[in-house]
Amino acid sequence: MSPTTIFMAALVAFGQHEVAHTVGTVPASLMAPSRAVWIGADPADAVVCSLTTASQWRCDGASDTSRGVVLIVGAEGLAYMSVGVPADASAGAVKKWGRLVVVTEGGVSTEDLRNLTLSVWAPERPQHRSQTNRFVPTRDSGVEVVRITNGMFWIAGDAPAADAFVRLEGPALGSQELAAAALMDGPPEAPYYIQAAAPVTLDGRVKSSRGEDVAEAEIELYAPVPTSGDLLSEPFAARPMVRLATTRSGKNGDFAFERLASGPLLVAVIHPTFGRGTAIITSLGEPVAVRLVPPVVATGRVIRGQVPLVGAKVRFVPTQAALMGSRDPKDVLAEEGTSGSDGRFTLPLPPLLTGEVQVVAADGASVRVGLTASASSSEISLGDVVLPDPRRLTVRLVDSAACTLSAVGPLGTLGLTMLRATSAGNVHWFDIPESGRWALNAECGAKSYAVEPMVVDVPSTGPDPVIDVRLVK
Repeated sequence: MSPTTIFMAALVAFGQHEVAHTVGTVPASLMAPSRAVWIGADPADAVVCSLTTASQWRCDGASDTSRGVVLIVGAEGLAYMSVGVPADASAGAVKKWGRLVVVTEGGVSTEDLRNLTLSVWAPERPQHRSQTNRFVPTRDSGVEVVRITNGMFWIAGDAPAADAFVRLEGPALGSQELAAAALMDGPPEAPYYIQAAAPVTLDGRVKSSRGEDVAEAEIELYAPVPTSGDLLSEPFAARPMVRLATTRSGKNGDFAFERLASGPLLVAVIHPTFGRGTAIITSLGEPVAVRLVPPVVATGRVIRGQVPLVGAKVRFVPTQAALMGSRDPKDVLAEEGTSGSDGRFTLPLPPLLTGEVQVVAADGASVRVGLTASASSSEISLGDVVLPDPRRLTVRLVDSAACTLSAVGPLGTLGLTMLRATSAGNVHWFDIPESGRWALNAECGAKSYAVEPMVVDVPSTGPDPVIDVRLVK
């Protein structure tokens, strides 16, 4: 129930004015409410809140111009109701934690504390890559923020992720991040102060290994994940990092990141031809030059039917173990290329070479070639890569004719292909683009069925395989 403001013009018996007040209902799900607190925009407002019963609260002195939040504190949570300020539609629901945040001038003027935003984020941790330490932030939609006035916020939510952080931004401020756990240490109505920082621009330039300006390089800016723990013993580049911003270098290799507050920061640069580079930023007052290290390249020629193949896709495919074990997935990923008019290709490779080069023709036929290189190799020659014709896999579905079969493979590798069979009655044909183990599945009407056997080996040589399968019901 939303609070109701009651104003009495006069007391009938005494002819005196009653103090304006606001009343409301305590959420039934809040266990053991112990106190009601007024958090207002104007410290001169003499507003006093109290619990009149276990289910009702009252704030004396709250007028029709008052702006603030009524906080009800319980045994294992809290609830809030806004007065005169916009709030989330779920205001009044019980939350696990909350805190008053006050932004002070710090390195800016009072006029600069306008249009501020306060939000809660957490690193998006991939489920199957536990070693990753380069993260994209994702917003915590379960946290509610009420702007009481410029520089004063009420923030409340349920238990956040262990490495969640609060971000303060504004058009005239340097962006700041701090561990969300810091806000939970103290009474919710006790102000948590953040000193605003003057905005600083980081200017930089991307250079090739020969000192040439590099345009159209992909540039990412990272900062250590804010934490209340001590990670200073770890090397800076090995710490968990969250991405703050991205940009591309201009025609002169120049780039800039604006509205920063402080370091240290990490700049990571990737260019498909000139390579990669990083720079650790400890002082934002100085421009930075990032010099790229050229990539190792794989070279070769694609042959099919003893003729050079034009326009074949050539790409690096990491092993599953390398991708899942990487600290930064971009260390095992690179842009794909194509074979030229003579069938030749030059493919820049990622820093970690644990994987294969895959060549794919326009009709889907493909082949994979392993990589071997010495520590000092700048080029890995693959020679002539012979692209075989697709293998024909024939499958007879012995117990049903009204089904469609599909195949996925080759299993155990990245870059899987999904195929649908060509059918005639209960006979199904697949043109398998590369040898290996392929998993089969059947769709019969609106239902999907496993088949037995579920996996078939397609060899690279010898007769085309023919198998009989049955539905698993």
